[in-house]
Amino acid sequence: MTRYSYTTYLEVGNADGGPEYEVEVSYAVVPGEAETGPSYASRGTPASDPYLDDIRLEKVDGKPRPWGMYDGWIANEDDEFETVIVGMLEDSSHHVEGMLNEAAEVEQDERDRAAEDRSEAWS
Repeated sequence: MTRYSYTTYLEVGNADGGPEYEVEVSYAVVPGEAETGPSYASRGTPASDPYLDDIRLEKVDGKPRPWGMYDGWIANEDDEFETVIVGMLEDSSHHVEGMLNEAAEVEQDERDRAAEDRSEAWS
């Protein structure tokens, strides 16, 4: 499965705000499926949208693990920080849409390159 990359800025804190970090994640996309059978038939399955899978926090402010975001105050602090960041991204329709769009653009670029390569091979 192809992994994609997405970079954004997230403010991590409480309702009063908190520090902002540049985060880079990698992720996979499970493609949606088309509807099968007539929509009124009980045997048909409805269409499904693509969704994100296996989101991993790769870098914080350009730095790979270990991040030490909690200065040793929390056990497994890097895992806990990754859980917070991934949760923030998954809970934000803006970021989910951005990640899906990023993957779609990468896929389109790859299709365009392949078509160009085929065209040049026939020339």
